[in-house]
Amino acid sequence: MNKFAHIRIPSTMAKLLLALFVVIAASIPSVASACDAKAESVAASMGGEVLSVRAVGNKCRIKVLVNQAGKPPKIRTVVVSK
Repeated sequence: MNKFAHIRIPSTMAKLLLALFVVIAASIPSVASACDAKAESVAASMGGEVLSVRAVGNKCRIKVLVNQAGKPPKIRTVVVSK
């Protein structure tokens, strides 16, 4: 017998939890896309290409590979506001 069989979550509570989960899950891509857009803009302005993007609080941490004439490319890290 399941030892948790006697615990019941009211239907209303289950619906509220599901709604909260959906709202949180829906907001995550918008944060990522905000940083992605910033990263593309930063890379274009530096004449490089995006290596990685990471959201850190209300900022975006962007790593860009920048080509240099006659020298090996360098990795530059830029932090910008969202």
